[in-house]
Amino acid sequence: MKIIILAIAAVIALAVEAYPFPQGSSSDSTLNEKNLTFVISGSKIPTQDDYSAIDAFVKVYKVSNSGEKERIGTTSVVQDEEDPEWDNVFWVDWKKGEGQKLELVVRDHDILDTDDEAGEGTLDLDEFVSKNQHGIVPLSKGGELIVKGTQPVQFKLYARNVPHKDKINGESTALGEGQSDVYVKAYWRRGRGGVDHQFASSVVVDNEENPDWPEVFEFGNYQKGTDQYLYFKVKDQDILSKNERIGDLLVEADPLVSSRKKVVSKLENSDGRATLGIVPL
Repeated sequence: MKIIILAIAAVIALAVEAYPFPQGSSSDSTLNEKNLTFVISGSKIPTQDDYSAIDAFVKVYKVSNSGEKERIGTTSVVQDEEDPEWDNVFWVDWKKGEGQKLELVVRDHDILDTDDEAGEGTLDLDEFVSKNQHGIVPLSKGGELIVKGTQPVQFKLYARNVPHKDKINGESTALGEGQSDVYVKAYWRRGRGGVDHQFASSVVVDNEENPDWPEVFEFGNYQKGTDQYLYFKVKDQDILSKNERIGDLLVEADPLVSSRKKVVSKLENSDGRATLGIVPL
């Protein structure tokens, strides 16, 4: 019996040597193919007129190794700023070694005339990925663009104990018809006291004290370690008068993303009972 077992083991060893199992095929594919998401900012981009700083926007193209060009998108216009930072998040499918590039064309927006050319440059995507998704693109007419990779994060939202803002005959009521028509606007800012940039707005949930919003929210501009905060404004929609404030919540982005745990916090500037829940996906 011992001789038979040794013989079987020898046959298996020879088979493994002749036909080795594939190693790392799935991980290699992941490393060599990605959907890259990125944002763009600028530095010292010269104006193209004599009246003000540049009103810059960027046209973004993907260029293949054969020279085939595909339009990815266009940023918004940032007015009177030589160091613009655009909120727009772009994505491109990348495959290692295929010679893919980004072509970035900057224009100076002019309301009364044709937009002026303000420079252009290219970014090699293989090099961009090798440098941890960070690239600097010198522009043909001076200044430069900075391209930074982002890590989009998704989450869902719900609220509890929303105060009744709608009134019947001038008075609040505990009945359903007096409950708020609730919606949320989502913003991000850099630093606790930074400027707010809206990235999402929910549907309105009518007559509900404990709304669960159905949509998945995505913060596409998340960049780890850059002091970002998420800011949520919860409001009551009113068709006949001004929408009323229910409360708001400021959350630091890094701990929320790294923990991947649900966060439930009381809304500030509310009645002390209302809460907002954030559920990372």
